Amino acid sequence: MYEAFDDTLTKVPMQRMSVDSDSDDSEDDSALGLVFDRSTASSSASMEPLERLDALQRVNADLAKKLVDVERTLQRKLADHEVELEEMEARLEEAKSELSAAKREEKELRSKERSNQTQITALESEIAKVQKTLDNSRAMYNSLQKQYQEQLSTC
Repeated sequence: MYEAFDDTLTKVPMQRMSVDSDSDDSEDDSALGLVFDRSTASSSASMEPLERLDALQRVNADLAKKLVDVERTLQRKLADHEVELEEMEARLEEAKSELSAAKREEKELRSKERSNQTQITALESEIAKVQKTLDNSRAMYNSLQKQYQEQLSTC
Protein backbone atom coordinates (compact mmCIF):
# COMPACT_ATOMS: atom_id res chain seq x y z
CA MET A 1 0.00 0.00 0.00
CA TYR A 2 2.75 2.41 0.97
CA GLU A 3 5.34 1.12 -1.49
CA ALA A 4 5.23 4.24 -3.63
CA PHE A 5 5.68 6.40 -0.56
CA ASP A 6 8.45 4.21 0.82
CA ASP A 7 10.32 4.32 -2.50
CA THR A 8 10.40 8.11 -2.42
CA LEU A 9 11.77 8.26 1.11
CA THR A 10 15.46 8.36 1.80
CA LYS A 11 17.16 5.83 3.98
CA VAL A 12 19.09 7.37 6.84
CA PRO A 13 21.54 5.13 8.69
CA MET A 14 21.51 5.37 12.47
CA GLN A 15 24.64 5.53 14.60
CA ARG A 16 26.07 2.27 15.82
CA MET A 17 27.72 1.69 19.15
CA SER A 18 31.36 0.77 18.95
CA VAL A 19 32.32 -2.67 20.20
CA ASP A 20 35.41 -1.55 22.11
CA SER A 21 33.59 0.74 24.58
CA ASP A 22 33.55 0.02 28.30
CA SER A 23 30.77 -2.02 29.87
CA ASP A 24 30.09 0.86 32.27
CA ASP A 25 29.41 3.16 29.29
CA SER A 26 26.97 0.67 27.72
CA GLU A 27 25.06 0.45 30.98
CA ASP A 28 24.81 4.25 31.08
CA ASP A 29 23.63 4.36 27.44
CA SER A 30 20.97 1.70 27.98
CA ALA A 31 19.78 3.57 31.03
CA LEU A 32 19.34 6.65 28.83
CA GLY A 33 17.19 4.65 26.38
CA LEU A 34 19.52 5.25 23.44
CA VAL A 35 19.26 2.97 20.42
CA PHE A 36 22.52 2.24 18.63
CA ASP A 37 21.81 -0.98 16.77
CA ARG A 38 19.72 -0.15 13.70
CA SER A 39 20.76 -0.56 10.14
CA THR A 40 18.50 1.95 8.34
CA ALA A 41 15.23 3.73 8.94
CA SER A 42 12.82 5.39 6.48
CA SER A 43 12.40 9.09 6.88
CA SER A 44 10.80 11.91 4.96
CA ALA A 45 12.63 14.45 7.08
CA SER A 46 15.40 14.92 4.53
CA MET A 47 12.90 15.53 1.69
CA GLU A 48 11.98 18.96 0.49
CA PRO A 49 8.47 20.04 1.52
CA LEU A 50 7.22 19.91 -2.09
CA GLU A 51 8.69 16.45 -2.62
CA ARG A 52 7.11 15.31 0.62
CA LEU A 53 3.77 16.81 -0.43
CA ASP A 54 3.98 15.08 -3.84
CA ALA A 55 4.79 11.75 -2.19
CA LEU A 56 1.92 12.11 0.25
CA GLN A 57 -0.45 13.10 -2.56
CA ARG A 58 0.56 10.00 -4.55
CA VAL A 59 -0.03 7.81 -1.52
CA ASN A 60 -3.34 9.58 -0.93
CA ALA A 61 -4.36 9.05 -4.58
CA ASP A 62 -3.44 5.35 -4.34
CA LEU A 63 -5.45 5.04 -1.16
CA ALA A 64 -8.40 6.82 -2.79
CA LYS A 65 -8.27 4.34 -5.72
CA LYS A 66 -8.14 1.44 -3.32
CA LEU A 67 -11.05 2.93 -1.38
CA VAL A 68 -13.10 3.19 -4.58
CA ASP A 69 -12.23 -0.41 -5.47
CA VAL A 70 -13.12 -1.64 -1.99
CA GLU A 71 -16.39 0.31 -2.02
CA ARG A 72 -17.23 -1.11 -5.45
CA THR A 73 -16.50 -4.61 -4.19
CA LEU A 74 -18.56 -3.94 -1.08
CA GLN A 75 -21.50 -2.69 -3.17
CA ARG A 76 -21.27 -5.73 -5.46
CA LYS A 77 -21.19 -8.08 -2.47
CA LEU A 78 -24.06 -6.17 -0.88
CA ALA A 79 -26.09 -6.52 -4.08
CA ASP A 80 -25.26 -10.23 -4.26
CA HIS A 81 -26.34 -10.68 -0.65
CA GLU A 82 -29.55 -8.73 -1.29
CA VAL A 83 -30.36 -11.00 -4.24
CA GLU A 84 -29.58 -14.07 -2.14
CA LEU A 85 -31.72 -12.69 0.70
CA GLU A 86 -34.64 -12.09 -1.67
CA GLU A 87 -34.30 -15.61 -3.06
CA MET A 88 -34.24 -17.07 0.45
CA GLU A 89 -37.27 -14.99 1.47
CA ALA A 90 -39.11 -16.20 -1.64
CA ARG A 91 -38.19 -19.80 -0.79
CA LEU A 92 -39.32 -19.22 2.80
CA GLU A 93 -42.68 -17.83 1.62
CA GLU A 94 -43.05 -20.79 -0.74
CA ALA A 95 -42.27 -23.21 2.09
CA LYS A 96 -44.77 -21.43 4.35
CA SER A 97 -47.38 -21.66 1.61
CA GLU A 98 -46.67 -25.36 1.10
CA LEU A 99 -46.84 -25.93 4.86
CA SER A 100 -50.16 -24.09 5.06
CA ALA A 101 -51.55 -26.15 2.17
CA ALA A 102 -50.30 -29.36 3.79
CA LYS A 103 -51.93 -28.42 7.12
CA ARG A 104 -55.17 -27.56 5.34
CA GLU A 105 -55.07 -30.88 3.47
CA GLU A 106 -54.32 -32.74 6.72
CA LYS A 107 -57.30 -31.05 8.38
CA GLU A 108 -59.57 -31.99 5.47
CA LEU A 109 -58.29 -35.58 5.54
CA ARG A 110 -58.89 -35.82 9.30
CA SER A 111 -62.42 -34.50 8.79
CA LYS A 112 -63.02 -37.04 6.02
CA GLU A 113 -61.56 -39.76 8.22
CA ARG A 114 -63.98 -38.88 11.05
CA SER A 115 -66.87 -38.82 8.58
CA ASN A 116 -65.82 -42.16 7.11
CA GLN A 117 -65.40 -43.64 10.61
CA THR A 118 -68.92 -42.47 11.50
CA GLN A 119 -70.26 -44.06 8.31
CA ILE A 120 -68.36 -47.29 9.02
CA THR A 121 -69.80 -47.42 12.55
CA ALA A 122 -73.33 -46.81 11.21
CA LEU A 123 -72.90 -49.48 8.52
CA GLU A 124 -71.53 -51.97 11.04
CA SER A 125 -74.55 -51.30 13.25
CA GLU A 126 -76.87 -51.78 10.25
CA ILE A 127 -75.06 -55.02 9.34
CA ALA A 128 -75.51 -56.27 12.92
CA LYS A 129 -79.27 -55.51 12.74
CA VAL A 130 -79.63 -57.20 9.36
CA GLN A 131 -77.61 -60.17 10.62
CA LYS A 132 -79.91 -60.45 13.67
CA THR A 133 -82.98 -60.25 11.43
CA LEU A 134 -81.46 -62.91 9.15
CA ASP A 135 -80.75 -65.16 12.11
CA ASN A 136 -84.33 -64.68 13.38
CA SER A 137 -85.70 -65.39 9.91
CA ARG A 138 -83.63 -68.57 9.64
CA ALA A 139 -84.79 -69.68 13.06
CA MET A 140 -88.41 -68.98 12.10
CA TYR A 141 -87.94 -70.80 8.79
CA ASN A 142 -86.46 -73.78 10.56
CA SER A 143 -89.32 -73.73 13.06
CA LEU A 144 -91.94 -73.52 10.30
CA GLN A 145 -90.14 -76.21 8.35
CA LYS A 146 -90.21 -78.44 11.42
CA GLN A 147 -93.93 -77.76 12.00
CA TYR A 148 -94.65 -78.49 8.38
CA GLN A 149 -92.76 -81.77 8.57
CA GLU A 150 -94.64 -82.68 11.75
CA GLN A 151 -98.01 -81.93 10.16
CA LEU A 152 -97.11 -83.98 7.14
CA SER A 153 -96.06 -86.86 9.30
CA THR A 154 -99.30 -86.72 11.39
CA CYS A 155 -101.55 -86.77 8.41
